[in-house]
Amino acid sequence: MAEFALAQLPALLRSLTEHNTGAQHRGTWPRTVQRPRQLSELRLGVLGFGLIGRALTARATALGMPVSAYSRSLTAEDAERLGVRRAGSVPAPLAEADVLTARGDIVDRIAAVLA
Repeated sequence: MAEFALAQLPALLRSLTEHNTGAQHRGTWPRTVQRPRQLSELRLGVLGFGLIGRALTARATALGMPVSAYSRSLTAEDAERLGVRRAGSVPAPLAEADVLTARGDIVDRIAAVLA
């Protein structure tokens, strides 16, 4: 699951699905006006830091992405050891992350914050 979540980032950032559809159906590959952002230029917000959240963080940091994470179980010591910025609440990563992933039972609490 961590690999799938991480693989979606370049596809979304570069509109690869739309480009692929254009190439298949119209025979064209649209030129982009702006240089696409690199993964290392984006901050990943991880809400829920269980097995999948930790695996995703390890892969993202290996690609140079800074990570902000929130979880009730994430200690300051674990965050420092993993090279993660520990957020003190659910809204913090929402405000500072360029891309966000939510894992586990925290999804319901995020919906309440966004409502």
